[in-house]
Amino acid sequence: MLESNPWKSLVSGSKAFIRVMLSDENQRVLIVDAPTAIGLRLWEEIDDTYSGSYLYDHLKSMSAMGKLTNLSVEALTSMLSGAMDEVVMWVGKRDNKETAITEVGEIIEQMILAFKREVDSCGKKISKLL
Repeated sequence: MLESNPWKSLVSGSKAFIRVMLSDENQRVLIVDAPTAIGLRLWEEIDDTYSGSYLYDHLKSMSAMGKLTNLSVEALTSMLSGAMDEVVMWVGKRDNKETAITEVGEIIEQMILAFKREVDSCGKKISKLL
């Protein structure tokens, strides 16, 4: 079940995923080594089953509630998941990780909000605020 503000939940969950994945063990094992060790296809299946499925379910619920623009939820899930995996690698290479996390958090928020439906089914403008 979605919290009262699914946008805030999506943004905060995405930021939390990035922070959790930034531990040295997680970043190295899950993002760097796993695709090579077990093969990219199997790694993608595992990623889709665990973190990807939660993201997909959340986006699917938001779409059903009319909160997303009319886009493929499956494609959007893949794009957001892939972006977050890449961001983990990028932040991991920065000298100042906290600054990088802040920068990424702002970008993730803007990117996610770009998919917010601007008008409801009656044509009334919907606020862009979280």
